Amino acid sequence: MRHDVTARAAPLAARPLWPLLLAAAGTLLAAPLYVLLLDVPLIRSTGWPMFLLAGAGAVAGAIYARRDDRAWVRLGGTANIVVLGVAAAWFFWQAALPAPAPHASTLAEAPDFTLLDQDGQPVTLSALYGGGPVLLVFYRGSWCPFCVSELRGLSRSYDELQTAGVRVVAVSVDPPQHSQQAVERLGLRFPILSDSERSVIHKYGVVHRGGGPGGEDIAIPAHFLIDRHGRIVWRRIAGRIQDRPDPREIVRIAQTGFAELTAHSSQTGDAR
Repeated sequence: MRHDVTARAAPLAARPLWPLLLAAAGTLLAAPLYVLLLDVPLIRSTGWPMFLLAGAGAVAGAIYARRDDRAWVRLGGTANIVVLGVAAAWFFWQAALPAPAPHASTLAEAPDFTLLDQDGQPVTLSALYGGGPVLLVFYRGSWCPFCVSELRGLSRSYDELQTAGVRVVAVSVDPPQHSQQAVERLGLRFPILSDSERSVIHKYGVVHRGGGPGGEDIAIPAHFLIDRHGRIVWRRIAGRIQDRPDPREIVRIAQTGFAELTAHSSQTGDAR
């Protein structure tokens, strides 16, 4: 008897779900892990642990799910890739900040101002730098986790900055009571000033229009190092929400490069 044998491809099999669930967990937990590690400047600015973990989970889940005969499992594997794509889009696109006003990068003299601190007491910038160099920090608000991590880092470096002769003062549009809560919650060792009228962020050209959680104008994260004569000798204006200088960089500038920066500023008038 003659038998015809037709070769058939081996069917896909139903596979255990735990590897797919583990891969999905890696993708979904990447963002919380990133938030937990925001205090590490390199991680905050690059996000590489988040994308490493999310990417590994997404790719592993998609490859594993392709060998399963259930459509919903294969869809779940693809969902990991989608989640990763959304996270990457937010990090590299949605987190982009608007360009500051043109004068923000050309200011040679620090515009003076008087604002209320977290205790409701008036603080004048010229009175601060009259006693020595000042690091003026603009931040989005105490609701922003990137700003919170930055403020904590500056507070940890406060002794080193003071040793270098630099005092720190931070400015946001938050009302004084919110600033007071932030100082107490984070244990900050420097004053936070309230620019609720937005006048100072306009003077320095660091306005993010509609950038607040309620669509209000807030500050673009920025740092201005001001010498005792009121000259801006160094600045850093963020291009993305995560873009904040390492406090150790500021300490290094204050310890080793401040005199050189001041001399260059007085000679050229360009304090970039």
